[in-house]
Amino acid sequence: MGAFQPPSLKAGHPVRDWLVAVAAAAGLNIGLFSFMPGLIQSTPEVPDPLSSLHQVRVIRVKQAEPPPKKREPEPVIRHRPVKQKADQAADPMKTCPKPVMAAPKLDLGNPVLPKADLHINAPLLDDLDLEVPELKSSYEAGELDHGLTALSRIQPMYPFKAKQRGIEGHVTVAFTVSPQGMVQDIAIVRAEPEKTFDSAVMNSLKLWRFSPPTVEGIPVAARARTTIRFKLKDN
Repeated sequence: MGAFQPPSLKAGHPVRDWLVAVAAAAGLNIGLFSFMPGLIQSTPEVPDPLSSLHQVRVIRVKQAEPPPKKREPEPVIRHRPVKQKADQAADPMKTCPKPVMAAPKLDLGNPVLPKADLHINAPLLDDLDLEVPELKSSYEAGELDHGLTALSRIQPMYPFKAKQRGIEGHVTVAFTVSPQGMVQDIAIVRAEPEKTFDSAVMNSLKLWRFSPPTVEGIPVAARARTTIRFKLKDN
């Protein structure tokens, strides 16, 4: 099919020829545009493959946990004794019992041991010196191991009446120190003036303490004597 060729126009009318060409072209275009909708409508529609699918709803169902399996007791495997017939046949030396050797008997008879000459020189008890020094009921201070050591000496209180009157004096007292170091058997030997300072001296001596007197390391009682003087301080 050849290309469209417009009818030949006479060369004497160029304007008319141009109008005729424009009209023909416009008519052709109008015809084509009117024909295209029909072509488009006649095209068969392609079905959408997704439109035929139905909507599916997915629901997750939690599976129930299976119950814990009970632990079955392990089977006890009993080992059967291994037959040793093959080993015994292979090594005949092991099957043979070992000969038992009888222990030799020694006949020693009745041996007589020689008599030993034993002589122990032990001193007689009569020859031992077991004398213990006799302890006296009390000792003087010079007879002790270390003399008398005072641990606590409480000063006597100055009597109020004697202090108020300005009286001075002294008291000589004798006493016994027990093995425990306590003062006992207090006696006034001499007092000047008499019965003025006696009570104060007696009360203070009861509180004195000495280290236990000893003779050869043995605690004993000891006799002692002292003089306590009472003097007023100068104003």
